[in-house]
Amino acid sequence: MVTFCADKFKGNVPFPNCAVWDAQPFTTQWRQFSINSPFSEPVHFYEYLKQEGIDYSVVDTSDAPNGSIYPISLSFFDFTIEWFDVIPKNVVKRLADNQLKIWFFYSEGDNPFRIKKHIEKQMVTAGISPENLHFTTANTKSTILHSSATYVTMSCYTGSVMKV
Repeated sequence: MVTFCADKFKGNVPFPNCAVWDAQPFTTQWRQFSINSPFSEPVHFYEYLKQEGIDYSVVDTSDAPNGSIYPISLSFFDFTIEWFDVIPKNVVKRLADNQLKIWFFYSEGDNPFRIKKHIEKQMVTAGISPENLHFTTANTKSTILHSSATYVTMSCYTGSVMKV
């Protein structure tokens, strides 16, 4: 089973990591994360895992066992954001101590080389090994990136997850 972690919950629904926009789950406002910086939105991938019958859990970051994944699902990648200043300090420390993995899930087709290199540079500056990065994008070129990158086709949005 895969364990993900979230910094806070609204009831039993994980709130998007790094989000500053506030909304109640499944309201009109809940859909507006993607138009508010830092463009972190609810992790829709959880729904795909449910559809495929894949076991997973989402726990509070402070209680997350070593090896858990800290997901950041983005609708827009803003190169001016210093991610490891936005991410809570306790999470940055756990990433630097190799206790957590970070997963950027970006569903747009922008240049994955540039984005991944940008994130890795910020990780090194923050004292975090780039080996702790998982990066998923909708760009087909991501298949030739390091093994920590995954390409997701639009078919996953109809209930089928594809790992390349």
